[in-house]
Amino acid sequence: REAVSAMSEQPNSTKAGQDLILALGDKDPMTRTLAVQGLGNMKYTAARPQLEKVLATDTSAETREAAALSLRQLDDRKAVDALAKAISDPVFGVRVTALAGVGYYRDAKVRAQVEAACQDANPAVRRTAVHVLGRLDDSKAIPVVQGLLKDQDSSVRAMAAQTLGELHATEAKPQL
Repeated sequence: REAVSAMSEQPNSTKAGQDLILALGDKDPMTRTLAVQGLGNMKYTAARPQLEKVLATDTSAETREAAALSLRQLDDRKAVDALAKAISDPVFGVRVTALAGVGYYRDAKVRAQVEAACQDANPAVRRTAVHVLGRLDDSKAIPVVQGLLKDQDSSVRAMAAQTLGELHATEAKPQL
């Protein structure tokens, strides 16, 4: 673990990046998580395919969540599809982090997955999803956001109202 942590402190080092990629296969989930975090902190874009695989398949939720964050840190739009798939991860923290990544990239092609997350059982996921719909700046999302004004969770309702304002949804004024 200490060696993996030390490697991630060497920014822009190809050798460190390659070593961290190797550490993604370690049997210890904490070591894998540290490797994932290191790759993101280094912005080691060559690791995107490996980070996408970790996000999709790792047995540790903490490691998958770290992979979603690292894919955002890479600032590589090619990561959007992997992040969109992770919106349906069984662990809500991974779903929230994947949604935040999608919001960072503002790619409207994944609007359907984000809208589906607005029906999630977890209010943190619904709140993040409605926020991301605002960041996508796609007026086609307005009906879904309007529906969330009636959500059982007050924080989701508040975010829906804020998002409608950001989307300049004049048709929603009577509901506000």
